Amino acid sequence: MRVLSKVLSVRTSVIAVAVAMVVAGGAERAHAETLADAITAAYQSNPNIQAQRAAMRALDENYTQARAAYGLQASAQFSEGYGYAKGPQTRTQFGQTSTPYEDAIGPSSDLSISQALYTNGRYAARLKGVEAQIHAARENLRRIEMDLLVRVTNAYVSVRRDREVLRIAQGGEAFLRKQLQDTEDRYSVRQVTLTDVQQAKARLASAQTQLANAQAQLNVTIANYASLVGHLPDNLEPEPDIDGLPATLDEAFNQAEESNPSLNAALFTEKASRLGVAEARAQRLFSVSARADYRNGPYQPYSAKHQNRTDTINAGITLTQPLFSAGQLNSQVRQSIEENNRDKLLIDDARRNMVLSVSQYWDQLVAARKSLVSQEEEMKANTVAFYGVREEERFALRSTIEVLNAQAELQNAQIGFVRGRANEYVGRVQLLAQVGTLEVGNLAPGVAPYDPTRHFKKVRYKGVLPTDLIVQTLDKIALPLEPKKPKAGDTTPLRPPSSELPAKPVAADKVAPPPSINDLPALSDSDAPVTTAPK
Repeated sequence: MRVLSKVLSVRTSVIAVAVAMVVAGGAERAHAETLADAITAAYQSNPNIQAQRAAMRALDENYTQARAAYGLQASAQFSEGYGYAKGPQTRTQFGQTSTPYEDAIGPSSDLSISQALYTNGRYAARLKGVEAQIHAARENLRRIEMDLLVRVTNAYVSVRRDREVLRIAQGGEAFLRKQLQDTEDRYSVRQVTLTDVQQAKARLASAQTQLANAQAQLNVTIANYASLVGHLPDNLEPEPDIDGLPATLDEAFNQAEESNPSLNAALFTEKASRLGVAEARAQRLFSVSARADYRNGPYQPYSAKHQNRTDTINAGITLTQPLFSAGQLNSQVRQSIEENNRDKLLIDDARRNMVLSVSQYWDQLVAARKSLVSQEEEMKANTVAFYGVREEERFALRSTIEVLNAQAELQNAQIGFVRGRANEYVGRVQLLAQVGTLEVGNLAPGVAPYDPTRHFKKVRYKGVLPTDLIVQTLDKIALPLEPKKPKAGDTTPLRPPSSELPAKPVAADKVAPPPSINDLPALSDSDAPVTTAPK
């Protein structure tokens, strides 16, 4: 088979087209939107993440409410009462007999003050349990934030990917339309057969279907982008490079043991239920409280006389010891123990899911990077092969179907290369999210991360009195014995063999997009080989 001469000229033409596309797109990128812009808009305005933060702030109030049990409780009551009394005796006046009665409307005022003095650690366990629940909610919020970062990054990369796929599909459809016209012209002079014409028509129809699907897919990704970011995508700049990935799989597991939000949330949830056992046990012990009441009102409700009013003051210290509850308190203890056993098992479940997720996204990223190398080589080889088949057809050395096949192989290779780069980039973000080290600063430097502890510190001691801290300190001394803290799990038996992460590809802003097939320069007659006869 004949071989094209001046292969270097062909490759130079391809490079020239790619450089021209990059230069032409430089002006459009002057006001383009970056991934940092999209992340910033979603991180600060996405309604779902804002709702989760509001729920987090609402949960902070549970701590204030639990701490208020230590504080002074005071209430006042003002009432207006009507009294009526009718005596059994009778009296006669002016020849008429009647039964005397009295009625009056009298106001009354009541003031009550109560103070918990000692609860055998019941309030202390409840307060620490609420704090553990808040920490678990913070980890869940961190997981939701990382999920938003992954989704926005995926939407951003998907829009760029599908725009490139649409451009490649448009170029392929335009090439096949021109190929059909050329084939029909050659059929009119009997250079090809009707079979060649129908093959060209079939490929054009298939390309039009692919073009319609590419446009529909782009519309879907644009709608997804708008729902996350809050506006339609503009001209999107290439995504920036991301660093901070673990070098080996074992390093990824070690980082996930410390930072995986789902695992940390399970640990805090178990701590909260463990403190719930202590609170349930404390309910069976005695408690001490003080109470004082003041009342100003009539001692005879049916008399409105001023001398009928009296001031009453009652004060005392009460010790309460449950003696018999028909099994209710013991049932609550058993219930809390089983809830804690459940949460211990959920820790192991979360740890296994963590190992599974890290392994899964690690292998996907490794496969994406290895595949990207072969996809790029496939695209380059198919580009040169397409040039050769197209030029050899001019000398009747290739048939129409061979040109169509070369075009389809090149277009599929280009789309595969574009999708491979997108998958590799999203795979990095997904791996960072599973490890637990993904932060908004990785994708949008300069954006301050949301700090849930700021609101907690603001409301933590609202309404507190000095006596509250004294009672709280005394109550912590007698905190009932809680179940043992679960031992740290060992994921070594679950871990697959460690491996290293392949080298990352070139940054997106340094890679020219694949040129459209319809825009590939054609070889002139002077570029055609002089001798094309096979050996």
